[in-house]
Amino acid sequence: MRVPPEPLVGQAGFVLENWIIPRAGLQGYPMSKCNTIRCHPPGDKYPTGKVRRAAEAQCRQYDQVTPADFDVTLVTLHPAGVMRTKFDPLPLIIRDFQRAKMLLDQGKSVLVLMGTEAMDLWAPDLRHPQKGSNYGVTDWRGHYWAKDGSIVPGVPQTGTRISEMLFSSTLSVDLEWSRDTHLLSQVGLWNNKGGINFAWSPNNKGALQQILDTAGEIVMHNGLGAMSDVEVLEHNGLGLRSPLRDTMLAMHLLWPQLAGLGFLDLWTCASLCTDAPNWKICRGSHCVGACPVHEPEWYNLTDAWAAYKIWEEIKPELSLRGIL
Repeated sequence: MRVPPEPLVGQAGFVLENWIIPRAGLQGYPMSKCNTIRCHPPGDKYPTGKVRRAAEAQCRQYDQVTPADFDVTLVTLHPAGVMRTKFDPLPLIIRDFQRAKMLLDQGKSVLVLMGTEAMDLWAPDLRHPQKGSNYGVTDWRGHYWAKDGSIVPGVPQTGTRISEMLFSSTLSVDLEWSRDTHLLSQVGLWNNKGGINFAWSPNNKGALQQILDTAGEIVMHNGLGAMSDVEVLEHNGLGLRSPLRDTMLAMHLLWPQLAGLGFLDLWTCASLCTDAPNWKICRGSHCVGACPVHEPEWYNLTDAWAAYKIWEEIKPELSLRGIL
């Protein structure tokens, strides 16, 4: 029996229809599924080089819509990868489709790009010139941006004062520093009242130490171990006296399968626990908002916010499992 020329009818289609769409709450939502290449390639393998470019170009004549027809574009992994990696990335893809649902419920039309080929075709500018192909779909999964520029990555700026960081029940700390010298450049802090960011100076040492000393618990992402923020604090004459919570280690305990795929970075954890778009990589022509290249202070503050929100989200589960 011949399989009809419909997109995603094999294992990837089964994963999408039965495991992803229902768990994302998207059953009943109108949607169209399309393949990047609309024919069946020889050997069931995606072509490369000149053949790939020619095939993709040939298939564009059958497209009824383009990215310009959508309000928001979102990048995720291809569902076929779930079958290849023993289901490990499934929670990430489900979470991405939940983000698509969030945007749909806001009245926006959403284009979801699944996999490297779709991202390369419809969002080639995400191959950032500084890294080229090193920034692939895994770096961008969960990220979304609006055609009209209305979605700006990064936490909203707050009017929090540094004195409001004292006696925090939970204090998130994020540091920007040189890996060669361990010298601090930026300090980002966040608590239940908001956050602050300031350029590091030895003149701030006493005030920062007092904030650290009066915190009930301190949250960092990848704060422990070699080449960590704790090591940098010590190098700059600062110490921690409060319980330290490392969100990367905590997420490893809750999602151990993600570690094998390299998905324990701050962006992955934040994408699972918040609805924020990706601020961790420069977005090239789409770059507005917090950015490590163009807006490092905003970037630093958003890192501190993200660790705080991750901890806020996972702390009940850690307590329920008896880890805390």
